[in-house]
Amino acid sequence: IISSPETPRRLADATALERLVKTIVNFFSKNIVSLYATKRTSYGKGSKTTEIKKHWKEIEGAIHRRLMSKALGISKLLKPLVEKRVLLTNELDSLMRVSRSLLKLQSSKVASIQVATVVLVTTICAAHPKRREDVLKILVDVWREISKQDRGKILKSFPLRSQEGSKIQISTALLLSAIQSMALDLSKQCDNIFEIQQDGIPSKVDKEEIRQQLRSIQSGTRTICQSFVLSLVRNISDNLTKCTGQSKNVLMTILEDLLLVLNHPEWPCAEHLILAFAAFFVKSLIQKNAMQQVALDALGEICTKVKRDGVAVTRAKI
Repeated sequence: IISSPETPRRLADATALERLVKTIVNFFSKNIVSLYATKRTSYGKGSKTTEIKKHWKEIEGAIHRRLMSKALGISKLLKPLVEKRVLLTNELDSLMRVSRSLLKLQSSKVASIQVATVVLVTTICAAHPKRREDVLKILVDVWREISKQDRGKILKSFPLRSQEGSKIQISTALLLSAIQSMALDLSKQCDNIFEIQQDGIPSKVDKEEIRQQLRSIQSGTRTICQSFVLSLVRNISDNLTKCTGQSKNVLMTILEDLLLVLNHPEWPCAEHLILAFAAFFVKSLIQKNAMQQVALDALGEICTKVKRDGVAVTRAKI
Protein backbone atom coordinates (compact mmCIF):
# COMPACT_ATOMS: atom_id res chain seq x y z
CA ILE A 1 0.00 0.00 0.00
CA ILE A 2 2.80 2.41 0.91
CA SER A 3 4.57 1.67 -2.38
CA SER A 4 1.49 2.42 -4.48
CA PRO A 5 1.86 5.58 -6.63
CA GLU A 6 -1.61 6.66 -5.45
CA THR A 7 -0.57 6.68 -1.77
CA PRO A 8 0.48 10.23 -0.74
CA ARG A 9 4.03 10.55 0.57
CA ARG A 10 2.81 12.11 3.85
CA LEU A 11 0.95 8.87 4.74
CA ALA A 12 4.16 6.82 4.86
CA ASP A 13 4.62 5.74 8.47
CA ALA A 14 8.25 5.94 9.61
CA THR A 15 8.01 2.97 11.99
CA ALA A 16 6.32 0.76 9.39
CA LEU A 17 8.95 1.69 6.79
CA GLU A 18 11.77 0.90 9.19
CA ARG A 19 10.31 -2.55 9.90
CA LEU A 20 9.69 -3.13 6.20
CA VAL A 21 13.24 -2.31 5.12
CA LYS A 22 14.72 -4.34 7.99
CA THR A 23 12.63 -7.37 7.00
CA ILE A 24 13.61 -7.06 3.33
CA VAL A 25 17.32 -6.69 4.11
CA ASN A 26 17.20 -9.71 6.44
CA PHE A 27 15.42 -11.72 3.73
CA PHE A 28 18.19 -11.11 1.19
CA SER A 29 21.01 -11.49 3.72
CA LYS A 30 19.83 -14.77 5.23
CA ASN A 31 18.35 -16.51 2.18
CA ILE A 32 20.67 -15.50 -0.66
CA VAL A 33 23.84 -13.65 0.40
CA SER A 34 24.71 -15.98 3.29
CA LEU A 35 24.20 -19.05 1.10
CA TYR A 36 26.75 -17.91 -1.47
CA ALA A 37 29.17 -16.71 1.21
CA THR A 38 29.07 -20.24 2.65
CA LYS A 39 29.51 -21.67 -0.83
CA ARG A 40 32.73 -19.68 -1.40
CA THR A 41 34.29 -20.87 1.85
CA SER A 42 33.23 -24.50 1.27
CA TYR A 43 35.10 -24.94 -2.00
CA GLY A 44 38.63 -26.18 -1.64
CA LYS A 45 41.20 -28.60 -2.98
CA GLY A 46 41.08 -32.36 -2.72
CA SER A 47 38.89 -35.33 -3.60
CA LYS A 48 35.76 -33.86 -2.00
CA THR A 49 35.65 -30.75 -4.21
CA THR A 50 33.54 -32.36 -6.97
CA GLU A 51 31.12 -33.79 -4.41
CA ILE A 52 30.77 -30.39 -2.69
CA LYS A 53 30.11 -28.63 -6.01
CA LYS A 54 27.44 -31.18 -6.90
CA HIS A 55 25.79 -30.66 -3.51
CA TRP A 56 25.82 -26.88 -3.96
CA LYS A 57 24.32 -27.21 -7.44
CA GLU A 58 21.35 -29.07 -5.96
CA ILE A 59 20.91 -26.46 -3.20
CA GLU A 60 21.23 -23.61 -5.67
CA GLY A 61 18.53 -25.10 -7.91
CA ALA A 62 16.14 -25.46 -4.98
CA ILE A 63 16.83 -21.90 -3.82
CA HIS A 64 16.30 -20.55 -7.32
CA ARG A 65 12.88 -22.18 -7.68
CA ARG A 66 11.70 -21.23 -4.19
CA LEU A 67 13.00 -17.72 -3.65
CA MET A 68 13.76 -15.87 -6.87
CA SER A 69 10.20 -14.87 -7.74
CA LYS A 70 9.66 -13.63 -4.19
CA ALA A 71 12.95 -11.72 -4.23
CA LEU A 72 12.09 -10.03 -7.55
CA GLY A 73 8.73 -8.95 -6.17
CA ILE A 74 10.41 -7.43 -3.13
CA SER A 75 12.91 -5.54 -5.32
CA LYS A 76 10.07 -4.00 -7.33
CA LEU A 77 8.37 -2.97 -4.08
CA LEU A 78 11.38 -0.92 -3.00
CA LYS A 79 11.72 1.20 -6.16
CA PRO A 80 8.65 3.44 -5.59
CA LEU A 81 9.62 3.91 -1.95
CA VAL A 82 12.99 5.28 -3.05
CA GLU A 83 11.38 7.49 -5.70
CA LYS A 84 9.05 9.01 -3.09
CA ARG A 85 12.09 9.81 -0.89
CA VAL A 86 10.38 8.42 2.21
CA LEU A 87 13.32 6.28 3.38
CA LEU A 88 15.65 7.59 6.08
CA THR A 89 19.46 7.64 5.88
CA ASN A 90 19.96 4.47 7.94
CA GLU A 91 17.41 2.62 5.78
CA LEU A 92 19.20 3.67 2.59
CA ASP A 93 22.49 2.58 4.20
CA SER A 94 21.01 -0.89 4.81
CA LEU A 95 19.81 -1.16 1.21
CA MET A 96 23.20 -0.10 -0.10
CA ARG A 97 24.97 -2.71 2.06
CA VAL A 98 22.77 -5.58 0.92
CA SER A 99 23.00 -4.36 -2.70
CA ARG A 100 26.79 -4.44 -2.43
CA SER A 101 26.64 -8.04 -1.21
CA LEU A 102 24.25 -9.07 -4.01
CA LEU A 103 26.45 -7.45 -6.68
CA LYS A 104 29.45 -9.49 -5.51
CA LEU A 105 27.73 -12.84 -6.07
CA GLN A 106 29.25 -14.79 -8.96
CA SER A 107 26.45 -17.03 -10.20
CA SER A 108 24.13 -16.89 -13.20
CA LYS A 109 21.36 -18.23 -10.92
CA VAL A 110 21.03 -14.83 -9.23
CA ALA A 111 21.28 -12.78 -12.43
CA SER A 112 17.62 -11.68 -12.30
CA ILE A 113 18.07 -10.39 -8.74
CA GLN A 114 21.27 -8.57 -9.72
CA VAL A 115 19.50 -6.91 -12.67
CA ALA A 116 16.75 -5.77 -10.27
CA THR A 117 19.49 -4.50 -7.93
CA VAL A 118 20.91 -2.38 -10.77
CA VAL A 119 17.47 -0.79 -11.25
CA LEU A 120 17.06 -0.17 -7.52
CA VAL A 121 20.52 1.32 -7.00
CA THR A 122 20.11 3.54 -10.08
CA THR A 123 16.85 4.82 -8.58
CA ILE A 124 18.67 5.56 -5.33
CA CYS A 125 21.32 7.53 -7.25
CA ALA A 126 18.64 9.56 -9.05
CA ALA A 127 16.68 10.33 -5.87
CA HIS A 128 19.75 10.85 -3.68
CA PRO A 129 22.68 12.12 -5.85
CA LYS A 130 25.16 11.99 -2.96
CA ARG A 131 24.83 8.19 -3.02
CA ARG A 132 26.38 8.04 -6.50
CA GLU A 133 29.87 8.28 -5.04
CA ASP A 134 29.09 5.33 -2.73
CA VAL A 135 28.00 3.25 -5.74
CA LEU A 136 31.20 3.99 -7.66
CA LYS A 137 33.25 2.94 -4.60
CA ILE A 138 31.27 -0.31 -4.43
CA LEU A 139 32.04 -1.02 -8.09
CA VAL A 140 35.75 -0.38 -7.59
CA ASP A 141 35.63 -2.78 -4.63
CA VAL A 142 33.80 -5.47 -6.66
CA TRP A 143 36.31 -5.32 -9.53
CA ARG A 144 39.27 -5.19 -7.13
CA GLU A 145 38.12 -8.46 -5.54
CA ILE A 146 37.75 -10.08 -8.96
CA SER A 147 41.27 -8.92 -9.90
CA LYS A 148 42.66 -10.74 -6.84
CA GLN A 149 41.09 -14.06 -7.83
CA ASP A 150 42.61 -16.77 -10.00
CA ARG A 151 42.34 -15.88 -13.66
CA GLY A 152 39.14 -17.10 -15.25
CA LYS A 153 36.20 -16.04 -17.35
CA ILE A 154 34.35 -13.07 -15.84
CA LEU A 155 30.60 -13.58 -15.60
CA LYS A 156 28.33 -11.52 -17.87
CA SER A 157 24.67 -11.64 -16.79
CA PHE A 158 23.07 -8.35 -17.82
CA PRO A 159 21.04 -8.88 -21.05
CA LEU A 160 21.01 -6.15 -23.70
CA ARG A 161 17.52 -5.48 -25.03
CA SER A 162 18.75 -3.97 -28.29
CA GLN A 163 21.07 -6.93 -29.03
CA GLU A 164 19.35 -10.23 -28.46
CA GLY A 165 21.66 -12.80 -26.92
CA SER A 166 24.36 -10.27 -25.97
CA LYS A 167 25.23 -9.61 -22.34
CA ILE A 168 27.55 -7.39 -20.30
CA GLN A 169 28.69 -7.53 -16.71
CA ILE A 170 26.18 -6.56 -14.02
CA SER A 171 28.80 -4.15 -12.65
CA THR A 172 29.29 -2.48 -16.04
CA ALA A 173 25.53 -1.97 -16.38
CA LEU A 174 25.40 -0.40 -12.91
CA LEU A 175 28.39 1.84 -13.68
CA LEU A 176 26.69 3.21 -16.79
CA SER A 177 23.30 3.51 -15.09
CA ALA A 178 24.65 5.23 -11.97
CA ILE A 179 26.44 7.91 -13.98
CA GLN A 180 23.50 8.37 -16.35
CA SER A 181 21.18 8.86 -13.37
CA MET A 182 22.56 12.42 -13.23
CA ALA A 183 20.28 13.27 -16.14
CA LEU A 184 17.10 11.52 -14.95
CA ASP A 185 15.61 14.53 -13.16
CA LEU A 186 16.36 16.77 -16.13
CA SER A 187 14.81 14.19 -18.44
CA LYS A 188 11.59 14.29 -16.41
CA GLN A 189 11.52 18.10 -16.66
CA CYS A 190 11.88 17.90 -20.45
CA ASP A 191 9.08 15.30 -20.65
CA ASN A 192 6.82 17.61 -18.62
CA ILE A 193 7.58 20.52 -20.97
CA PHE A 194 6.71 18.35 -23.98
CA GLU A 195 3.43 17.15 -22.42
CA ILE A 196 2.42 20.72 -21.51
CA GLN A 197 3.14 21.96 -25.03
CA GLN A 198 1.21 19.05 -26.55
CA ASP A 199 -1.82 20.12 -24.49
CA GLY A 200 -1.55 23.63 -25.92
CA ILE A 201 -0.59 25.20 -22.58
CA PRO A 202 2.28 27.72 -22.68
CA SER A 203 5.29 26.43 -20.74
CA LYS A 204 6.64 28.55 -17.91
CA VAL A 205 9.90 26.60 -17.72
CA ASP A 206 13.03 28.48 -18.73
CA LYS A 207 14.45 26.46 -21.62
CA GLU A 208 17.80 28.24 -21.40
CA GLU A 209 18.08 27.05 -17.82
CA ILE A 210 17.44 23.51 -19.06
CA ARG A 211 20.27 23.91 -21.58
CA GLN A 212 22.62 25.15 -18.86
CA GLN A 213 21.73 22.16 -16.68
CA LEU A 214 22.43 19.86 -19.61
CA ARG A 215 25.87 21.40 -20.18
CA SER A 216 26.59 21.08 -16.47
CA ILE A 217 25.58 17.39 -16.52
CA GLN A 218 27.82 16.71 -19.53
CA SER A 219 30.77 18.37 -17.81
CA GLY A 220 30.06 16.52 -14.57
CA THR A 221 29.82 13.21 -16.43
CA ARG A 222 33.26 13.67 -18.00
CA THR A 223 34.77 14.52 -14.60
CA ILE A 224 33.19 11.51 -12.88
CA CYS A 225 34.32 9.14 -15.66
CA GLN A 226 37.92 10.37 -15.49
CA SER A 227 38.00 10.11 -11.69
CA PHE A 228 36.45 6.62 -11.72
CA VAL A 229 38.85 5.24 -14.33
CA LEU A 230 41.90 6.46 -12.40
CA SER A 231 40.54 5.09 -9.10
CA LEU A 232 39.69 1.71 -10.64
CA VAL A 233 43.05 1.20 -12.34
CA ARG A 234 45.00 2.28 -9.25
CA ASN A 235 43.07 -0.18 -7.08
CA ILE A 236 43.53 -3.22 -9.32
CA SER A 237 47.18 -2.53 -10.18
CA ASP A 238 48.68 -1.72 -6.75
CA ASN A 239 48.83 1.98 -7.57
CA LEU A 240 50.11 1.42 -11.13
CA THR A 241 53.10 -0.68 -9.98
CA LYS A 242 51.89 -4.15 -11.01
CA CYS A 243 49.45 -5.49 -13.60
CA THR A 244 48.62 -9.19 -13.17
CA GLY A 245 46.95 -11.35 -15.79
CA GLN A 246 43.64 -11.11 -13.93
CA SER A 247 43.92 -7.32 -13.57
CA LYS A 248 44.36 -7.09 -17.33
CA ASN A 249 41.42 -9.48 -17.76
CA VAL A 250 39.20 -7.20 -15.62
CA LEU A 251 40.12 -4.06 -17.57
CA MET A 252 39.77 -5.65 -20.99
CA THR A 253 36.39 -7.17 -20.06
CA ILE A 254 35.08 -3.78 -18.90
CA LEU A 255 36.34 -2.21 -22.11
CA GLU A 256 34.76 -5.02 -24.14
CA ASP A 257 31.41 -4.27 -22.46
CA LEU A 258 31.68 -0.53 -23.16
CA LEU A 259 32.61 -1.08 -26.81
CA LEU A 260 29.68 -3.48 -27.20
CA VAL A 261 27.16 -0.83 -26.09
CA LEU A 262 28.93 2.12 -27.75
CA ASN A 263 26.46 4.04 -29.94
CA HIS A 264 23.47 2.37 -28.28
CA PRO A 265 21.03 5.20 -27.46
CA GLU A 266 20.21 3.72 -24.04
CA TRP A 267 23.88 3.81 -22.97
CA PRO A 268 25.17 7.32 -23.86
CA CYS A 269 27.68 7.25 -21.01
CA ALA A 270 29.68 4.47 -22.70
CA GLU A 271 31.34 7.02 -24.98
CA HIS A 272 32.46 9.18 -22.03
CA LEU A 273 33.94 6.16 -20.23
CA ILE A 274 35.75 4.94 -23.35
CA LEU A 275 37.24 8.41 -23.84
CA ALA A 276 38.35 8.44 -20.19
CA PHE A 277 39.97 5.00 -20.56
CA ALA A 278 41.63 6.03 -23.85
CA ALA A 279 43.08 9.20 -22.29
CA PHE A 280 44.45 7.15 -19.38
CA PHE A 281 45.98 4.51 -21.66
CA VAL A 282 47.65 7.13 -23.87
CA LYS A 283 49.14 8.69 -20.74
CA SER A 284 50.38 5.23 -19.64
CA LEU A 285 52.22 4.81 -22.95
CA ILE A 286 53.93 8.17 -22.51
CA GLN A 287 54.91 7.49 -18.89
CA LYS A 288 55.90 3.86 -19.62
CA ASN A 289 54.44 2.49 -16.38
CA ALA A 290 53.25 -1.05 -15.53
CA MET A 291 50.08 -0.55 -17.58
CA GLN A 292 51.93 -0.04 -20.87
CA GLN A 293 51.17 -3.46 -22.42
CA VAL A 294 47.51 -3.30 -21.37
CA ALA A 295 47.36 0.21 -22.84
CA LEU A 296 48.59 -1.01 -26.23
CA ASP A 297 46.02 -3.83 -26.33
CA ALA A 298 43.19 -1.62 -25.11
CA LEU A 299 43.88 1.21 -27.57
CA GLY A 300 44.07 -1.36 -30.37
CA GLU A 301 40.61 -2.68 -29.41
CA ILE A 302 39.17 0.85 -29.29
CA CYS A 303 40.61 1.80 -32.71
CA THR A 304 39.35 -1.46 -34.26
CA LYS A 305 35.81 -0.87 -32.98
CA VAL A 306 35.72 2.77 -34.15
CA LYS A 307 37.08 1.80 -37.59
CA ARG A 308 34.56 -1.03 -37.94
CA ASP A 309 31.67 1.27 -36.99
CA GLY A 310 32.90 3.86 -39.51
CA VAL A 311 32.91 1.28 -42.30
CA ALA A 312 29.41 0.09 -41.31
CA VAL A 313 28.06 3.65 -41.36
CA THR A 314 29.59 4.30 -44.80
CA ARG A 315 28.11 1.12 -46.27
CA ALA A 316 24.69 1.89 -44.77
CA LYS A 317 24.86 5.44 -46.24
CA ILE A 318 23.88 7.00 -42.90
